Amino acid sequence: AVEAVAARPDAEVVAAVDQAGRRLQVGPVRQPTDGGAEARTILSGGTYARPSWDVAGRLWVLDRRRTGARVWVVENDRAREVGVAGVTGTDARQLVVSRDGTRLVAVVRSVEGDAVVGARVSINGRGRVGSTRGQYLVRAAEGTVIDDVVWTSPTRVGLLTPTAPGSLYEVDVVAADGASFGVDALSTIVTGRVIGLAAAPSRGAPMFAVYADRYVDLVDQESQAADDLVLTQLDNAG
Repeated sequence: AVEAVAARPDAEVVAAVDQAGRRLQVGPVRQPTDGGAEARTILSGGTYARPSWDVAGRLWVLDRRRTGARVWVVENDRAREVGVAGVTGTDARQLVVSRDGTRLVAVVRSVEGDAVVGARVSINGRGRVGSTRGQYLVRAAEGTVIDDVVWTSPTRVGLLTPTAPGSLYEVDVVAADGASFGVDALSTIVTGRVIGLAAAPSRGAPMFAVYADRYVDLVDQESQAADDLVLTQLDNAG
């Protein structure tokens, strides 16, 4: 029973959070012929959101604890906690890392509504994550909630906000560096029960609204049926 998955950029390894959100496992996408290389439990005992990979193969995981969020980075199957300004200790709901691993973007909940905050990541000369450097506001949801956040290019993120939950949603693409706060690159309305967004962090890549039975390109509105599958999430490894 799997709640969320994230494919490593090379499409060889996948991370999965179980349906209770209490365990994070990592394993190969293809079943090994020698019977080895089974999925391994990396973290357990927390309440984990959908994980996120960077191009160096580091896995970033948000632990949504009642006592305040914690952020873990997994390198070589070893997890360690990293303090993230504006995220650690808050009621953070989602976190995604940029493909180059230099920025984090998170959805943080408060009584005023959700806010999307960003933080810079410090990486030393050996490629090891040190700490985060400050925080900045990407987008405030003005009293509403944000259901999903994805990277749509090296510098922009897509946000899914329910206008009428279950039937009407707003999708915005905004600058992720905080410099262009409030200026949308794309804003559109989609109808139906949208379960999430799917995109790739590269220029010109399509962004999809994901439904249980199909996914729809938000630019040309072309729809791709899921055939006999029932979708719960769509992820792009490329």
